[in-house]
Amino acid sequence: MYVVDSALMRPDTGQTVSVRTLLPVTTVSFFYFFCILAAYYTIRPVKDMLAVEDGVERLPLLYLATLITMLFITPVYGWLTQRFPRRQFVPMVYLFFILNLLGFYAWFQWAPDSTVLRFAFFVWTSCFSLFVVSVFWSVMADVHDQHDARLTFGIIAAGGSLGAICGDQLTRSLVTIIGTGQLPFISILFLMAALILVNLLFRMQRSRPVHADAVSDQPIGGSLLAGARLILDYRFLRLVAIFMCLGTFTGALIYSIQGSFISTLYAGDRDGMTQIFASINLWGNLITLLFQVGLSWWLLKHVHLKWVLSILPVLVIIGFALFIVLPIFPLIVIQQIIRRSTLYGITNPAIHLLYTNVGPESKYKFKNFTETAVWRAGDVLASSLFLLFYLYSNLPLLAGVGLLVAIAWLWLTRRMIDSLDEMKQRQELLP
Repeated sequence: MYVVDSALMRPDTGQTVSVRTLLPVTTVSFFYFFCILAAYYTIRPVKDMLAVEDGVERLPLLYLATLITMLFITPVYGWLTQRFPRRQFVPMVYLFFILNLLGFYAWFQWAPDSTVLRFAFFVWTSCFSLFVVSVFWSVMADVHDQHDARLTFGIIAAGGSLGAICGDQLTRSLVTIIGTGQLPFISILFLMAALILVNLLFRMQRSRPVHADAVSDQPIGGSLLAGARLILDYRFLRLVAIFMCLGTFTGALIYSIQGSFISTLYAGDRDGMTQIFASINLWGNLITLLFQVGLSWWLLKHVHLKWVLSILPVLVIIGFALFIVLPIFPLIVIQQIIRRSTLYGITNPAIHLLYTNVGPESKYKFKNFTETAVWRAGDVLASSLFLLFYLYSNLPLLAGVGLLVAIAWLWLTRRMIDSLDEMKQRQELLP
């Protein structure tokens, strides 16, 4: 494939770096992300099904519980980063979630219809997805500098898409054979493989450091709420946090509208709900993979980040405008597939590229805070607003609110990148 022979000139040293040189680290990173997303997408359709099985009225409560859990976990995460070097606390995060999955596996065998299990599994899976993916990209920002990242992040992200496709296919094929209660065990196997790969990646980086801090055995330092305080101290990070909040707000609106249709159309059919969610995820991940194989790499190499990050807000604006005119289930499914594929195929690799411009505290603490607590705050706001409009049966008006938020999101995207460019010109260094 042509990507393998591509090269990029480093402006700092004038040297030309090819993907062949980066192949060992890129390959391990590729399969590491494959395992992370395979672990998540094996159980994601189960989480989605449990959220709407009894109707969508519980969504705001579920999101609120998730936010509260995030606010509790984030200081614990900060405590770990204070006391342990990255080579220790990253594997600790994965071991923690493996033990959790073992507990849920036992719970599914013991009381599969428990209401508490449904509630706990939704909240836990929501936290799990954000933490493991956030930690993954923080590691990537550590082991790749911004010049290498332009060549490799699109390829690495494609590994995640393949893992997501694998997880979706396993769930679609096995849910009617082994049942939902066995799926957490499959997720455990993928997560154990990811644990092995991240340790291998850290060992490889000791002989090939790209940052002075990348191989440091010292804890990151800083206080437990350092990630939140960084938002107040730096304008660029403030804009990134608002960008994340507006993006997840629009995504939660689309998810909630989709869930209202599915809970009605598949009422009482647990396997049918799980399979339709898995099918939507599958199509989204297939298109994501197409973006990552070609388009994402080309955009990151040749197009300014301002325009790359503007693609998703523009598509969301178009989707909401169409739903206002034609509020039907197929249209919201298409919008969800396009949004998810663009988010994971184009926007996320570009966002993660931003973190190659900041220090370890911003990579791990600020990034984790925004992608957990800030992300879920957007979910709570969107789902609460959705419930209000849903009770009055006015989904097109809700889409109108989403349209206005998406327009604000597009405007903020450009301000955020302008702030980054100004920061580079001033040679301002973030912690």
